[in-house]
Amino acid sequence: MKFKKIGTIATAATLSVGLLATPALAETPLDVYEKPQQLEILIASTETTVSKSELIKKFKDVFPNKYDFLSESDFHLRSGHYPNDNTVRYNLSFHKKISGNRYVYGDITFAGENLEIESLYLDPIDTKDAMFPAKVSKDEAKEIAKKFIEQFTAGKKYKLSEEDDVYYYPGPKQLLTEPVQYSFSFVRTENGIAIPDQRISISVLGNGEVTHLYRSEFLSATFDDVNKVINKEEIMKKIKDNLSVQLRYQLDYNYYTGEQKAELVYVPSIKEGIHALTGNWLVGNKFQSNPPENKNVDQLTNQPLSPKYKGMTVEQAKQLAEQILKINSNKVRLTIDSVEETENYYGNEIIYVSYSYEYDRGGYGTNITFDKQTGDLIEYYDIKSDVLAQIGEKPKNQRKITEEQALSKAIGYLKQYAPSKLHHYSKPIEQRLEHYNGLYFFTFPRIVNGIPVIGDELHVAISDTGELINLHVGYHENSEWPAINNAISAEEAKNIIMNSTDVELSYIQPDENPHYALVYSPIYNGNIYSYLDAISGEWKTPSYLQNPEISEEQKVSHPTAEKELNFFIENGYLEIGDIDSFNADAPITKGEVLKGLVKSLTYFYEDYYYNSEEMKKQTYENIGPDHPYFHIVEKAVSMGILDPKNKGFNPDTNITREQLAVWYIRALGLEEAAKHSEIYKSNVKDVDLVNSHYIGYVSLANSLGLIPAENNLFEPKRPVTYADFVTSAVRLAQKANDMNLYFD
Repeated sequence: MKFKKIGTIATAATLSVGLLATPALAETPLDVYEKPQQLEILIASTETTVSKSELIKKFKDVFPNKYDFLSESDFHLRSGHYPNDNTVRYNLSFHKKISGNRYVYGDITFAGENLEIESLYLDPIDTKDAMFPAKVSKDEAKEIAKKFIEQFTAGKKYKLSEEDDVYYYPGPKQLLTEPVQYSFSFVRTENGIAIPDQRISISVLGNGEVTHLYRSEFLSATFDDVNKVINKEEIMKKIKDNLSVQLRYQLDYNYYTGEQKAELVYVPSIKEGIHALTGNWLVGNKFQSNPPENKNVDQLTNQPLSPKYKGMTVEQAKQLAEQILKINSNKVRLTIDSVEETENYYGNEIIYVSYSYEYDRGGYGTNITFDKQTGDLIEYYDIKSDVLAQIGEKPKNQRKITEEQALSKAIGYLKQYAPSKLHHYSKPIEQRLEHYNGLYFFTFPRIVNGIPVIGDELHVAISDTGELINLHVGYHENSEWPAINNAISAEEAKNIIMNSTDVELSYIQPDENPHYALVYSPIYNGNIYSYLDAISGEWKTPSYLQNPEISEEQKVSHPTAEKELNFFIENGYLEIGDIDSFNADAPITKGEVLKGLVKSLTYFYEDYYYNSEEMKKQTYENIGPDHPYFHIVEKAVSMGILDPKNKGFNPDTNITREQLAVWYIRALGLEEAAKHSEIYKSNVKDVDLVNSHYIGYVSLANSLGLIPAENNLFEPKRPVTYADFVTSAVRLAQKANDMNLYFD
């Protein structure tokens, strides 16, 4: 039986990553431009110019009286900034043991000259009232969130972003063992019109505590006059008159299972929008008179290039890293901190090199990644210019290059450092944001069967003096590509897209100038995430997004267990075929209980465990890999709920109250105590009916309130109903929270 203790020092250190953690950018099916991910840069503590005590006071002022038990020595301070961003950020973190094995921790980032809180993550001190069923409703949490952000929005107007209620990234389901959390996003407005890049995201627990906050930096800027906008109908006509569609492959990646699927889709040519005052087209970061056009596919190389290595060693990775990272200054020392062979998120073997640049007043550190099989550079972000700027030096080459020269440089770097898969990719084919903040950004799409692949690109950033700033290889293995000749015609697809087109007016800052332009952005099928399946002709939403039905789901009614039943059904912990005929007072089987327990107490994804070596082990002869309950059973064995010494397991039989008591006591890690039945004296009248081996389990389950006796009768042989199970499972999770247990 394995348990993780919430709030250990190790966990606190792991979660204290608020500083410089770049928010993930969504991969939209419309292939909207994304800046390459900016890797974390840490500045040594010698760079800090703001006192820790000053920041502690600002933090405690936001949460008066709540964290007074923390002393200055409990806090740690570090500072840093993002590449090409001169705003220094100060990160204040803390972790403190408060009782037993319970620790409290937090992470707060202050940004800019005014040291305003930009982000925070706080571990709740007490989650009892936040556990399901939560003390605070979602509507009540929304009002708490609104009141809390008032301290950051003086003189600015924000409104709740309604789209987050309908389309949102699916984190894990709400576990019974974790506090209920409500998340909201507020967008800043000007003249009643949204400014999408000015947001505040906030999370409130079910007990009313604010635990997460992130807000984008407030920019002082000028704004287009809303009274001068072109009529919406005129813009709609212009879009439809110039609309075309292109066939694309799109990778739909399942972040839970690691699986991906290639789909054939049609995408509209117009993605970014039209200036609402002039009628010019927004293409990348520029307005132009002509609508956007796609270039033809032009392969980077027609023949495969030889890989740099046929199986890269750790020493070779270190040597190549030193070559790439060499810095032209005798005031800076490059140090390779570690070289690690591991796997990335997609299961590919990589070599991960951590390094740092050190100088008199401090240092920077980050990492670089290679493909172990080929030696290709697959993830790199240059920080040399930031280091040189800190020591007062400038790069010797100051001659600016053109966009065409930058593209040539980008291709040259790819051939030099990541050659093995270039024959799969094309030169850029879409007009995009290509020059921003002194950098040229290029995206090279993968080509399959002559058409580009959305979700599999090479990203390269080149400085305007020709240095490689960023390189990211996104190649994914995928052998099943839908046949192009099965697609509906482009004309049919265009009509479908055209008939579902709308526009939305918002303020957008297209370039580095402190001015927001009013832009009509196209919306297809009601939201930016929809895409048109080229084979079925139907609109879809990626699997990594959840798309709840707009109409309210049908609910189960019950006099004593209604909330619990609907919680289990909505989260998929109980699978009910027909709600209308469902009887919550009918007996529930062992298999259904086991599935409900495993899924509601742990992060369990069957496809993931199917690929796990640990979960390929077979415990019972009658429950093999092909059995529908195989993964559930094996997970339950690993959690200690099921005894591997038993000869078998029958998921189709009903479970009794005494059998459920055994599972619950095992789940809490109390089996050794329960085995000593001779030490228990039960006050229930029907104790003689309890299986002699289960006396200790039943006594503990009753005394802990997990499965309480009714009218002084435990009724050990009585079948457990659906209603009985869900209410007792909630009590089990609450007891686990009281005991500070986390189920692995």
